[in-house]
Amino acid sequence: MIHTGIVQSFSAETGIGVIKPDDGSAPIGVAIEAVRAAGMSELSVDQRLTYEIERHDDGTMKATSLIADE
Repeated sequence: MIHTGIVQSFSAETGIGVIKPDDGSAPIGVAIEAVRAAGMSELSVDQRLTYEIERHDDGTMKATSLIADE
């Protein structure tokens, strides 16, 4: 399922960020691996993204398949 939202926070130092979904659901984490896989080096606060949500082996939900919306 495709989701949209804005970057609420992102730390280049830790490589971890949070996306605030447009649908009002709970914020979703995003890791530097997903950012790099999308061809980006970092995210900016208030940047609009399209993404999918994936459950990791540890049970956490993370954003993946990121696309920066223009």
